[in-house]
Amino acid sequence: MEIGDKIGGFPAHKVFEQEKRDVNNESLRTARELGSVRLNHSRLNLFTSLAAGDKEDNYSFKVMSKGNLRIGLYGEDNVRIQVLNGRGRAIADSKEGTGRLYEKFQGLLDQEGTSFDPGSYYLKVTRANANDTKTELPYSIQLQMGDTYKNDYDTKEYEAKVAKTGVIFDDPAANATQNSATLQGKGIATMLSDGLIYLNQMMDKTINIFSTLMK
Repeated sequence: MEIGDKIGGFPAHKVFEQEKRDVNNESLRTARELGSVRLNHSRLNLFTSLAAGDKEDNYSFKVMSKGNLRIGLYGEDNVRIQVLNGRGRAIADSKEGTGRLYEKFQGLLDQEGTSFDPGSYYLKVTRANANDTKTELPYSIQLQMGDTYKNDYDTKEYEAKVAKTGVIFDDPAANATQNSATLQGKGIATMLSDGLIYLNQMMDKTINIFSTLMK
């Protein structure tokens, strides 16, 4: 379903959406798949939060092309974000004082991004204030390579203990058809009925991410 020309005046492009559910006591083994980033082709958008009592979120993604990767963020003041390689080793860190890891993360925030090789990677999200475990912390993360894109892959995540109606999709970049009107077929209308409301609200908050990356 093509909704890119209906949200915030962004140019028409295909938008694929999936729902995920948070995991209690998670680790890299339970990381949720966000999809694949490809140079001037795909962009990944995550809309979620660290729920009250939740200390950590983990996500996986693939880089399909060699090039400069960049990250757009909302809510980054409240969370610490680490980029890990396929072996689970940190290669970039948003926390000040982590030396070269912090420098590399700052490069990801830069308009030109930082060079990444094809492969599998993880995003590890924890609380900036480890002592604050009672507050829900909304955040959004966007991953893109290159100056243009043809497809947006949006991931909306629900709390681990809250059951929601709708369809839970697998990796959209791997399974979504090129005809976005099908968008994995049955049940999409049910998911969009409340999902688009959420996405529109979050996109209003993350307009700075989209506008910056589209310059």
